[in-house]
Amino acid sequence: GTEKPLQFMLDSGAGGMNIIFHERAKEQLRLAERGNVTRSSSITGISSDGGSTGSLGVGSMNIGSVALSHALFRNLSAYVPERGGLDISMHMAGILCNDLLIQCHAVYDYPRNRVLFVKDN
Repeated sequence: GTEKPLQFMLDSGAGGMNIIFHERAKEQLRLAERGNVTRSSSITGISSDGGSTGSLGVGSMNIGSVALSHALFRNLSAYVPERGGLDISMHMAGILCNDLLIQCHAVYDYPRNRVLFVKDN
């Protein structure tokens, strides 16, 4: 696999998933070309304008492993948008969601604008 540092938004309220990539990251990382996008579904509660929530069509895929600080997560599933949507910031690749976050402890260092992830195993 290829290692690439990415920035994500943290959303501890987004349950039922590990990671959601946005459309631009999907294209830049060529996630759809890897051929392991399996099922299609939709997720709700997504709002790109901060207002009303709607649904977003997504495909599910296995992304292998992700390292956050010193915590390594293996065999993670991720959602990628089928088309458009969820482009929160040009600096972020997507959202780290609750199913991933509950597997570790997060230490927030607000003065330095960083988060340390610590996993027990």
